Amino acid sequence: MLILCAYVVSGDAAVVATRGDLNTLLGVNQSTDTFETFSVADGAADSDLTVNTLDDTTIVSGQGPGLVNVDATYIVAGGIQWNGNNYFSLPTKTIMSAILSAIEIVYDTPVRAMGVDLCAFSGYADSGTAEVYGPGGLIASIPFSVAGGASVSFFGYEDVGGITRVRFTSSVHGWSAILNDHTYGIETQSVSGTVTYTGAGTGPISIAAFDGAGCGQGNYTEVWIPGPGQYSLSLDPGTYYICACRDTNHNGTCPDSGEPSSGYNSNPVIVPAGGGPVTGINISLQGPVSRTESVPTMTEWGMIIFIALAGLGSVYYLRRQRRA
Repeated sequence: MLILCAYVVSGDAAVVATRGDLNTLLGVNQSTDTFETFSVADGAADSDLTVNTLDDTTIVSGQGPGLVNVDATYIVAGGIQWNGNNYFSLPTKTIMSAILSAIEIVYDTPVRAMGVDLCAFSGYADSGTAEVYGPGGLIASIPFSVAGGASVSFFGYEDVGGITRVRFTSSVHGWSAILNDHTYGIETQSVSGTVTYTGAGTGPISIAAFDGAGCGQGNYTEVWIPGPGQYSLSLDPGTYYICACRDTNHNGTCPDSGEPSSGYNSNPVIVPAGGGPVTGINISLQGPVSRTESVPTMTEWGMIIFIALAGLGSVYYLRRQRRA
């Protein structure tokens, strides 16, 4: 059971009621720590009191790195404990603070939404408070309650301004809330505009967002449109150079030599976390004014003259035949 909200400071912040709602909100832009990578025997637990910070580089009881994903850090004050399957009837592997009552999740980059399954030992029901923080401080303080054993309570939260950390504190026991299947992510934002073209060339147009220092640099996200018109890109928060080119030689890629290309005049474009769609990113492409016809080569001129002379010869021969 999750008891709702004691304190909320943002109209754009809200509890996410179920894991299904969280998956719908984040789509494919999510990461999940299942805590299944660590090797611990069923029905047992492993406590490493020397480890108070767990991230993708941490070694716990000789295991690691890579025990969790790169974007989240788990902080405790009493050492990390990894619980095995069926330890006090827990349904799966989980983590907790071994001897103190709080465990905190800190995100490398503010996330749009997060969710985690809260567990408790069989016979040791738990309750306490989840505190959600954003860039400006505390967003919400929400009571939680877990029956224990196979029973799991889902806690989820979203804030368009970004979530920087979440702290779970037990008010019952000398150990923290128990965490399982922690999911978090950044919602992509729409970046859109119009590409115009002046010139005689034809062909599809590529619009790409580059995360490096300019057009053609770094990783990119790309869309194609059949010709001049509107486009839309779905991008993670960040800074991008939005660039376009037209495939006038119809070989499936651009820009090749001589093909029109350009970038947004006010590049780079900043896509803020939770900032909503970015619109008006218009790009103008300039192509040749008219089609350029190729001049025949000497070989081609020779073939043209030969065909002309052969044609004249045929006409002369036919006329001689008719007179005969």
